[in-house]
Amino acid sequence: MVMKAFCAVMVLAACGGNEKAAGVEGSAAKASEAKASEPTPADAGGLPPGITVEMKETFDLYVAAFEKLTAELGAAAPDCAKGVAAVERNAKELDGLDARGAALRAQMEALRERKSPEQAEWFANSYAERVKGAILQMGPLVTSCEGNVALKDAMNSVMARYPMMRKKK
Repeated sequence: MVMKAFCAVMVLAACGGNEKAAGVEGSAAKASEAKASEPTPADAGGLPPGITVEMKETFDLYVAAFEKLTAELGAAAPDCAKGVAAVERNAKELDGLDARGAALRAQMEALRERKSPEQAEWFANSYAERVKGAILQMGPLVTSCEGNVALKDAMNSVMARYPMMRKKK
């Protein structure tokens, strides 16, 4: 259930979905800027229109960071305190990605204004299996620490830093 929800949120947040649900407002200026940097299929190495090489590289970095986080969470199970420590360590490692993440959020916002099935398919084909595998790794810790407020708070905090995650209201 958690795995399906995360994958659905990631794909919807990346290339479509309801802007209000995502916690963002549309911006014509940002859309214009994003359109100007839009690659053509010939120069983007098979990327769908609207997905830049920089966006792909940034997604790759964030998905790799998520995989690392979930591997550490899996190794921490069933110790909730070790899980919190793993989240805190990994949150510090995201510091170097914050500028790229902010740019990616703006680009994704522009994509929502002109979403396409090709983008959704590309995101699913590129990242769904990796994310599913990562989520499975943290399953034992999530199950054993279900009521642990410290872990829940730490996870919510770090997940908010991933550009492909929707912001909670």
